[in-house]
Amino acid sequence: MADERLAALDVGDRRIGVAVSDASRTLAQPLGIFIHKGWVSDIQTLRRMLEPYGVNLLVLGDPLQEDGSPSAQSAKIHAFGGALSQSGFDIVYCDERETSQEAVALLRTAGGRARRGSIDAAAAALILQRYLDETRNNGYRN
Repeated sequence: MADERLAALDVGDRRIGVAVSDASRTLAQPLGIFIHKGWVSDIQTLRRMLEPYGVNLLVLGDPLQEDGSPSAQSAKIHAFGGALSQSGFDIVYCDERETSQEAVALLRTAGGRARRGSIDAAAAALILQRYLDETRNNGYRN
């Protein structure tokens, strides 16, 4: 449905950055972060964060190797994606290479401090924006 918002996650070992789209699926904005405490707790926290937005589709950043092959962290992300899927979310993956570095550069350019939490949320927004742009440019809508 075109007016359903999407969300993206930048999943790390300690923190999970979250971003949401606008209703038209044109722009992504950072929503915040939460501390990883385990899949069950993470899913509950995520549901609380996303409830006001009516999100069903989650875009998970997939940290691929430079050559495009899966990384060790990719396996963790896909396992978490499986748990999210079992809890009722639709899941897609998006290459997240270099989003953290891009987030640091954007925050510094905007005059903000590149604190770890703000980097994670900004990286999630970059992942989501990349997905929104790719699906719009390819004529594909979930």
